[in-house]
Amino acid sequence: ESTRDGTLLRGEVLARWQDFVGTGEFFRNLEAGIGRMRDRLTAFFSGRPAPEVQVEEAIETGLQTVIVEEAARASETAERRWLDEPAGRVLLGGSDLGSLPPDFRERTAEQVRAWQGDLMELIQREGADKRTRARAMSLGVNALTVILMIGVFSMTGGLTGLEDGIAGGSGVVGTKLLEAVFGEDAVRRMAEDARKNLESRIHTVMDQQASVFLRRLDVLDGHPEADELVVVA
Repeated sequence: ESTRDGTLLRGEVLARWQDFVGTGEFFRNLEAGIGRMRDRLTAFFSGRPAPEVQVEEAIETGLQTVIVEEAARASETAERRWLDEPAGRVLLGGSDLGSLPPDFRERTAEQVRAWQGDLMELIQREGADKRTRARAMSLGVNALTVILMIGVFSMTGGLTGLEDGIAGGSGVVGTKLLEAVFGEDAVRRMAEDARKNLESRIHTVMDQQASVFLRRLDVLDGHPEADELVVVA
């Protein structure tokens, strides 16, 4: 839900996106081409990451945090509900299933990074023909990938007040840039594919955590009914 309601465009991601887009300089650089190269060279020699890298890192951190927080909340809720019932307490057997495993955060980060990599490949595939490739090269694959990420989170809106005007406007700007390179239909398809890809990867880590509880049910010989578990309790 956080990917749909604009939550990920708040805070650090929004700040880095605004740094990336800037106040018109981004578009002047796009036209001239020289500014983009100058910025990359400056970033290289100063040791500072390029603006799109900062946006990508902010998205990675934001997504990872949202997924981990939701997984922790779901696990705690499931354990609490099982503890409320005698049968559930039997299933738990004194184990702490409400806490996430130590490697959950890293596994989540791996899925987020893999998603970002998939989007980069998607951009490259869409820009395979000569004409589109020429337009894409004026921005760069990394920049287009970041713009697509922002588009995934901003197209459905959900922000209010000042942030709505800033993030929503930035999302429109990004979408228009993508459309100028790939075309409107392609951008719509790419955004949908990117969202489905992300949702699939989120389901992967969430299902892994859910399996911790489901395995407790699987080991029960014959899968006894709830009232039978109550008797045992």
